[in-house]
Amino acid sequence: LALRGTGGGSSVLPSPTFEARPRRGQYIVYSTPKLDKCDETTTNSRWVDIPKTVPIRPIQPIPTERTKGIFVYSTLYNQIVVGPTAKDQSSRTNNTLDPEVAKELAAYASRIFDRTMGSSQSASDIDFDCNIIGEYVGIRP
Repeated sequence: LALRGTGGGSSVLPSPTFEARPRRGQYIVYSTPKLDKCDETTTNSRWVDIPKTVPIRPIQPIPTERTKGIFVYSTLYNQIVVGPTAKDQSSRTNNTLDPEVAKELAAYASRIFDRTMGSSQSASDIDFDCNIIGEYVGIRP
């Protein structure tokens, strides 16, 4: 219940007709596709030849009523970002990585780039295993 004081009297404002729920967005960031040397623990210490395919413009799906969809875009440093997702959740503080969402993002990126791109939670092509910079979660209250 909210009261509005306008000087000439006050009136009662109606209750809001919506509920604000936290929504989480998860991202995967890949380094610039190029010749990279992975360490021995990742790929048997061999050179990996990755074609340079960095999108010049953001790639986005057609928006729905619920979300704008998962974007694929490059940063100023030519890193490739895949995300965010838009998953409703009840907690305003739970920002742990969801393994299933990580797999979905990697599969989405694989479709866009026509090669198997991985995440910390999914098996992938040797080409992108050593190119994952990080996976992040943000919560929008």
